[in-house]
Amino acid sequence: MRTPTLVADAGPETRAGADSGTDADSGPGTEFGPHPGPGTDSGPGTDSGPGTDSGPDDEAVAVAVAKARAAQLLLAFRHGNQLAFDAALSGLGCDERTKDLVAALTWVASDSVGRAYQPAVADRVLGRLALRAPAGERWVHTDEDAAPDVVRLLTAVDEQDEETVRELVRATPDTTFVLGKLVQAVALLLPAVPRPYLRRVLAELTTEPRP
Repeated sequence: MRTPTLVADAGPETRAGADSGTDADSGPGTEFGPHPGPGTDSGPGTDSGPGTDSGPDDEAVAVAVAKARAAQLLLAFRHGNQLAFDAALSGLGCDERTKDLVAALTWVASDSVGRAYQPAVADRVLGRLALRAPAGERWVHTDEDAAPDVVRLLTAVDEQDEETVRELVRATPDTTFVLGKLVQAVALLLPAVPRPYLRRVLAELTTEPRP
């Protein structure tokens, strides 16, 4: 129900691809994650020792992480990356009803900001927000950054390593630059491919049944 419905209902502004728009910075009500507010600080007698009470810095980090997770979801939704979207939802650690709510809010946010922001601007700001995600996450932001992942992707395809391919897709909500480098790699390889074989492959792709 959750993600297939969202992708199917997305309008022109939210379809996968580089022409859709999204807002970068989630405003109030669209920050998917813990949002510290008044009354969340521990009161007297609850401090467990020096440096353990949450101060302004801890609150700022929590807000930054929430915005990064929102950016992760919006990037994946914007580019039609189902694997990354589902992984981001699972990473929230909430129940199924809450996941459905977050997915719906992602659709609403993507549709709304797509009408207000230029696509390139939205992608840049979302990318910056995604950089604040928890340590260990990988994001592709530039053409140069994408090159190592494309090498790994092509190597995994050559070795029939399906899990590595899926992991790369899951870890890269915005696949724009990966796709660009992949096209460049294919263009470099094409001159070495015999024409009859290339035509046969293209014919097979053309006649493949649509899902």
